[in-house]
Amino acid sequence: MVLFFRRWFSPSSFLVGGSRHLSSPSLNQLACSGGGSACVLFFVNLFAAILLTKIGSRFVTLPVERLLAVVNALLHQCYKYPTATTAEVPQSLRKELSGVCRACFSADVVNKHVDFVREYKPDFERDIDPVNTSTFPATLSELTERLKHWNNILPSNVEDRFPAVLKLEKESRVLHDFHVVDVELLGQYFTDQV
Repeated sequence: MVLFFRRWFSPSSFLVGGSRHLSSPSLNQLACSGGGSACVLFFVNLFAAILLTKIGSRFVTLPVERLLAVVNALLHQCYKYPTATTAEVPQSLRKELSGVCRACFSADVVNKHVDFVREYKPDFERDIDPVNTSTFPATLSELTERLKHWNNILPSNVEDRFPAVLKLEKESRVLHDFHVVDVELLGQYFTDQV
């Protein structure tokens, strides 16, 4: 459905001047050949696909937001270990930390988000990456403190990157112009009667 949608439709060709029309007559015949209910369901699915595509492309999480989520998850994982806080960092957690550092600062991220990498990579890897044996924390409590430090820094940096107000009409014309219409579906008024 999504591939079919992308091939034949674009949001700009679908909504023109507030009226809805199809850019391909063969698609109209294909969509509505099953009768009225099939046609309605096709268009409900089409609008849902348009909305999800627009939301997914316009409101993507930033790398700093993903880093914050990872730090939160790692911090919660540190709290789950039953060992004393003076114990050495478990090998399984070391392996996971190494994978997190590779994932958060992968070649793809380095190429797409140069400023993010320049700002966070050296300090984060110095504090968290087990590959840096000279700077890696010796105990679980030290690692927990470093993660708490990152957990205090990142939320304010995430909030600083967002404007106070986002206007939908500037972010996405399709989402702004979308009007919800009550669509009756077959069987919506039936109730389960025993």
